[in-house]
Amino acid sequence: MNSTWDWQFFLKDTGDGRTYFEWLISAWGWTLSVAVLALIVSLVVGSLMGILRTTPNRWFVAIGNRGPNCSATYLCWCSSSSGTTCCRRSS
Repeated sequence: MNSTWDWQFFLKDTGDGRTYFEWLISAWGWTLSVAVLALIVSLVVGSLMGILRTTPNRWFVAIGNRGPNCSATYLCWCSSSSGTTCCRRSS
């Protein structure tokens, strides 16, 4: 079975003065831009939640504990003496 691919297709005009290759490059640019923006937003929000959890103010700690993970129904803590993790259902 012989098949040939017309690689010149990518250099054809799309009708608006751009080529299909330029479309592909533009799409990759948008994909990478959105991915980098999502990474930056997640790092900022995660850092903020981590900082809030370590402050001495209990209201900030409560906000940091809930954070974007609002579906969490259990509060867990670790006992330093026994090394066990204990959880209780939050209300």
